[in-house]
Amino acid sequence: MDDDVSLSDLSITVILFLIAVFLTPLFIIIRLAVKVCNKTWLAAVSVLYPEVEFVKTTTIRSLIDTPRNQGIVAVLLEINGPPNIEYVRRHVQEVVNRRTKTGELAFPRLRHCLVTKCGYYAWKRTNFEINNNLMIAPSTFRGRTLTELNLQEYVSDVVSKYLPSSTSPWQVVVIPAGENQHCILLRIHHVLLSEGLNIADLLPLIPPVRQAGVHELPSAFVNVFKKPRYILELKERLQEDLTNRWNEFIYNHDPFENPELFKRNQGISEFICLTLVTIMSVYKECRKGFPLVKNDVLSKLKYARNVFNRETLKREINFYTFIKACIMTLNPFNICVRVISFWINLLSLFIVLPRLAERELMAIHSCITLQYCGYPNTLTNFLYSYIPLFYKSSKEIAYNFGLLVKYPKLLLKLLLSDIETIPIIPPSGRKVVAWSEPVKTEYITQVAKSLNRNETEILLATASASIARYCNQAGLQHPEEVPITARNVNSNLMFLSGNNMKVEDWFNGQLCFQLPVLKSNDEIALVENLKRITDNLTATINQQPITYLLTLLQTKYGFITNSLPASFLRILLKYLSRRYTISVTEITSSYPNTKQKTIWGEEVTSAIYWRPPQANITISLCFNQYDDHIILGVMCDAQLMPNHPLLARDFPEYVRDVADLVGSFH
Repeated sequence: MDDDVSLSDLSITVILFLIAVFLTPLFIIIRLAVKVCNKTWLAAVSVLYPEVEFVKTTTIRSLIDTPRNQGIVAVLLEINGPPNIEYVRRHVQEVVNRRTKTGELAFPRLRHCLVTKCGYYAWKRTNFEINNNLMIAPSTFRGRTLTELNLQEYVSDVVSKYLPSSTSPWQVVVIPAGENQHCILLRIHHVLLSEGLNIADLLPLIPPVRQAGVHELPSAFVNVFKKPRYILELKERLQEDLTNRWNEFIYNHDPFENPELFKRNQGISEFICLTLVTIMSVYKECRKGFPLVKNDVLSKLKYARNVFNRETLKREINFYTFIKACIMTLNPFNICVRVISFWINLLSLFIVLPRLAERELMAIHSCITLQYCGYPNTLTNFLYSYIPLFYKSSKEIAYNFGLLVKYPKLLLKLLLSDIETIPIIPPSGRKVVAWSEPVKTEYITQVAKSLNRNETEILLATASASIARYCNQAGLQHPEEVPITARNVNSNLMFLSGNNMKVEDWFNGQLCFQLPVLKSNDEIALVENLKRITDNLTATINQQPITYLLTLLQTKYGFITNSLPASFLRILLKYLSRRYTISVTEITSSYPNTKQKTIWGEEVTSAIYWRPPQANITISLCFNQYDDHIILGVMCDAQLMPNHPLLARDFPEYVRDVADLVGSFH
């Protein structure tokens, strides 16, 4: 029976893969059609609305944006000391007025408002006034002095308000939170981050410095798609050997590398070799020069013709030289010389053959005894270098091909399988936030090592407990496993800026994960829940490298949005967000045990990043690693009020509950 099931499963997998292969040409045609249609439509609407500049890149978030449910990223910095409003104002003003070497504004969109025209985002010039984007919070909130006790309530109230449509979609709020502490809240639209702006540009921070001997917290959501190792090593080895052979070939046949060749009479074989050298030289010159000429076909063809004429003239590659080479080759004297040379070389080979055999035997002995071949230019050295690489590369190719064969079936399962989730509340679009007390990173690491787990699994266990408690408090029925999306983000997203820094560089791929929900707080349930999380996470990582790669390609290069029609993607994303209503983001720090400092020298005690939920996603859990601690930040749809703080409040308690299981795993 099991054999029948496995055979049936294999048959379905292969059939779906073959269907996907047959549909590949259609996918390529659709991709080209989407590209042409997008460019044509943008050109048309640009003529209709000349007063605005359209956003040319399409992202997943821009497809699911609505006026009431926008993707507004939020970052909160808690800083020691009283607020220094003048420094913040000066920094923000400098960023807005910053110019490039050519004298143009570095970030002109900070002065423009965001509008929608014919289904596309566009930038419209407006009268910029810094006071519309830089806000100073009052010292009281709802009749009470603003302190740590009501800080979360105030920040959540600010986040819940829509950004004004008449100003650029970003906002910096300076919040006094007591005599010796204040906060800076940054809210910024995701479209601004796709226009060359970094989050760190608007935060008044000194660039961080990594401490020696400090390592990043490992994450299970990083490098899920293993970068081929042996394939790249084989490529580099082949490239190195071919380059050496080619350089030797050029030295023997290019008169500009070896002037002695000018004194020789060319035969037909030398002429063919010199022609090959000339062709490769033309190719290399065109690769160097094409970026410097106009980006049209005629200009490039004209440049290629000029390069070809120059290189053939230098090396005298023409019809006269070809005829002369043919005459030299057919000369009876030269034919006799070549015949005599052939027999002399053949006789020499028989003379040196014992020496060559001795070198091969010595090379074999070196490989066996020293695990290293010290005899180059031998057949044994070639085989010893390449056969293991070919074998290991073949295994990598087979593994990745197996992932491709299985992926169509896995994709259908992710899209169509019958999965349960928590009851969906129609989102209002307004967002509210909350965050937990910090938990020491070292403590979480110790707990993970004691339980023989990784840190990501411990964090997922706390997320499971948070969701269970929220559902119980809100009176919602939750299934045994809740489908979530999960990804890792590097904290450089918040702290690094510069011309070479791009927001998308700090995002890793995304996974679809079945998160077991904690049934009760007794020890047996906690142990069982943690084991199920480990099993599900391992299965997800093994099954979804292609999902991880595709979402990574989308984040960096817009692969999916440039390949499929926008209307189809909108429907698909709305459907998927009804299945995966919770997102989990793990923000790992590149500078652990390091406190950031403001430009006026005060220490930043904590930094919290909120990734906004959109479409039908209602809960976004963000585990923020900063300095020596981790804080759970929660951003939810306002429909979840007033129970949303429950998702973050007991994070330290959940970690302690998991820590108490150490004895149960030994």
